[in-house]
Amino acid sequence: MEIKDCVVFYGPELTPYWCDLVVISGDTIATIDRREPCQSIDQGALVLIPGLINSHTHMGDSCLPDGATGLTLEEGFFRPHGYKYRELAKRSEAEHW
Repeated sequence: MEIKDCVVFYGPELTPYWCDLVVISGDTIATIDRREPCQSIDQGALVLIPGLINSHTHMGDSCLPDGATGLTLEEGFFRPHGYKYRELAKRSEAEHW
């Protein structure tokens, strides 16, 4: 597979580079034709990032951005009576997304 004119997050610092060509063979990146690092990404640009290992998100918690500030870990996040779990139980499924 060939992908042209895209941005690739590359290297241990995940620096964004404009790329003229990325060639993927099976599950291996065979070629990355990088240009200069980019400072911004144009709207609609195709962006490639490496597979993320041991990553997770807390999207369902986004409706509670700062409510546990100042609480201990136990008060804020431990099940079943921590702030996070009490407050999430009050929310509809739609609010979690």
